[in-house]
Amino acid sequence: YVYNYVQAASEFLDGCLMHNTFKVNHKYFHLFNLPTGIYHIPHASIVLYKQKKAKYSKGAIHSAFVFHLPLLAVSFGICCAVPAITLLILGVNPLIGALGTFNIFLYSCCYTPLKRVSIVNTWVGAVVGAVPPVVGWLAATGSLDAGSLVLGGILYSWQFPHFNALSWGLREDYSRSGYCMMSVTHPALCRRVALRHCLALIGLASLAPVLDVTTWTFPVISLPINLYISYLGFRFYRDADRASSRKLFFCSLWHLPLLIFLMLACKKSLAHEDKPKQSTT
Repeated sequence: YVYNYVQAASEFLDGCLMHNTFKVNHKYFHLFNLPTGIYHIPHASIVLYKQKKAKYSKGAIHSAFVFHLPLLAVSFGICCAVPAITLLILGVNPLIGALGTFNIFLYSCCYTPLKRVSIVNTWVGAVVGAVPPVVGWLAATGSLDAGSLVLGGILYSWQFPHFNALSWGLREDYSRSGYCMMSVTHPALCRRVALRHCLALIGLASLAPVLDVTTWTFPVISLPINLYISYLGFRFYRDADRASSRKLFFCSLWHLPLLIFLMLACKKSLAHEDKPKQSTT
């Protein structure tokens, strides 16, 4: 998510470097903490349902501890969420505070309960994962433009091969724990969706220069890694085994940061900065 912030803040950073000044602005300094806060939102909400995953023997410790755990978890979540949202509203802008509130609600009150009810939880969770880069872009630019949508779309599509491949090797655990995942209830759909969104990453990379977010170099140099993850997605779809799912999952771990780095390297703002210089010489 740091890459998303830097990508959106390119005009600010490039302007500072051009004028040989790099003053530490308190607003931008605080914004570097924003991705960290967003990153910890899902990890904090997991505590609410941690006891459902554990296998423990019943007894006095079970009844006493589990009875108080939900109340403690909710109290802790509220104590963290309220000052965090207040800081976003007062320190950045109200729209970012609204997006943060929306993401907390979507993860804690929609995505997490849905995991035991419907496979729709995966799509809802993908939306949760797509919001942080949009928040980072909005924090740096003050607007929701094409760049935020491209970044959000990349994060949205990337999560399907990433999570579907991960969940494939955990099907037995999910089934025993009562979680409604595609890999358990709809295994063929799980593989199709993973492959579909691998291919979508190629389309999103091609969309970036069309929307004037990057240069046309980006879809070209990102094509090899997008083709590779699509190939692994096809192998996962065809073979439907643990080996192919593991290869796809581990590929997704390095694919996303590399893709965002290439996007940052090809950001369109650098090309715009060079044009005025050439016209004046």
